[in-house]
Amino acid sequence: MLREDSGVDALRLAEGIAQNPKWLELSTRNDVDSEMKTHLGDVLHYLEGAMGCIEPFVEVRVVQEQVS
Repeated sequence: MLREDSGVDALRLAEGIAQNPKWLELSTRNDVDSEMKTHLGDVLHYLEGAMGCIEPFVEVRVVQEQVS
Protein backbone atom coordinates (compact mmCIF):
# COMPACT_ATOMS: atom_id res chain seq x y z
CA MET A 1 0.00 0.00 0.00
CA LEU A 2 1.39 3.41 -0.94
CA ARG A 3 1.75 6.05 1.72
CA GLU A 4 0.18 9.22 0.40
CA ASP A 5 2.20 11.47 2.72
CA SER A 6 5.64 10.10 1.81
CA GLY A 7 6.11 11.70 -1.59
CA VAL A 8 8.29 14.71 -0.80
CA ASP A 9 11.65 13.25 -1.83
CA ALA A 10 10.05 10.92 -4.37
CA LEU A 11 8.22 13.83 -5.94
CA ARG A 12 11.43 15.84 -6.11
CA LEU A 13 13.15 12.91 -7.82
CA ALA A 14 10.37 12.49 -10.38
CA GLU A 15 10.30 16.24 -11.05
CA GLY A 16 14.07 16.26 -11.50
CA ILE A 17 13.85 13.49 -14.07
CA ALA A 18 10.93 15.14 -15.86
CA GLN A 19 12.87 18.41 -16.10
CA ASN A 20 16.10 16.78 -17.29
CA PRO A 21 16.94 18.02 -20.81
CA LYS A 22 17.56 14.47 -22.10
CA TRP A 23 14.23 13.25 -20.70
CA LEU A 24 12.41 16.25 -22.16
CA GLU A 25 14.03 15.67 -25.54
CA LEU A 26 12.99 12.02 -25.52
CA SER A 27 9.45 12.63 -24.31
CA THR A 28 8.73 15.43 -26.81
CA ARG A 29 10.08 13.77 -29.94
CA ASN A 30 7.68 13.86 -32.85
CA ASP A 31 9.02 10.73 -34.54
CA VAL A 32 7.70 8.29 -31.90
CA ASP A 33 4.20 7.04 -31.32
CA SER A 34 2.00 8.43 -28.58
CA GLU A 35 2.01 5.11 -26.71
CA MET A 36 5.73 5.51 -26.02
CA LYS A 37 5.08 8.96 -24.59
CA THR A 38 2.35 7.50 -22.39
CA HIS A 39 4.75 4.83 -21.11
CA LEU A 40 7.37 7.48 -20.31
CA GLY A 41 4.79 9.34 -18.23
CA ASP A 42 3.84 6.09 -16.51
CA VAL A 43 7.50 5.46 -15.64
CA LEU A 44 7.65 8.71 -13.69
CA HIS A 45 4.38 7.96 -11.92
CA TYR A 46 5.45 4.45 -10.86
CA LEU A 47 8.95 5.61 -9.89
CA GLU A 48 7.44 8.22 -7.59
CA GLY A 49 5.20 5.56 -6.03
CA ALA A 50 8.06 3.09 -5.61
CA MET A 51 10.32 5.71 -4.05
CA GLY A 52 7.53 6.63 -1.66
CA CYS A 53 7.30 2.98 -0.57
CA ILE A 54 11.00 2.60 0.18
CA GLU A 55 11.48 6.07 1.65
CA PRO A 56 10.71 4.97 5.26
CA PHE A 57 13.41 2.28 5.08
CA VAL A 58 15.96 4.68 3.65
CA GLU A 59 15.19 7.23 6.36
CA VAL A 60 15.64 4.62 9.10
CA ARG A 61 18.99 3.58 7.65
CA VAL A 62 20.20 7.18 7.46
CA VAL A 63 19.13 7.86 11.05
CA GLN A 64 20.87 4.67 12.25
CA GLU A 65 24.08 5.64 10.44
CA GLN A 66 24.00 9.12 12.00
CA VAL A 67 23.59 7.65 15.50
CA SER A 68 26.53 5.25 15.08
